[in-house]
Amino acid sequence: MMPEIAKDQASFSWTRQWYPVAIVEDLEASKPTPVKLFGKSLVLWRDADKQWKCFADTCPHRLAANLHHTLTIGTFAVFAAG
Repeated sequence: MMPEIAKDQASFSWTRQWYPVAIVEDLEASKPTPVKLFGKSLVLWRDADKQWKCFADTCPHRLAANLHHTLTIGTFAVFAAG
């Protein structure tokens, strides 16, 4: 006989939680920092309001990995190849 599992435990999703991915003091505010979490490529960067952001490291237009990124006055930009 299997023990009963609480409904909140049965519906736990590892991908819908908050996880620490870096120590802020170790990040460089002037450039994006690539990180991996559960095998997914992410990028950390600080915006113009000095708030740290974390995005998937993929281009939303091409759905491909971002190979080149830059920050311009706190705005995240991707250089398209070709």
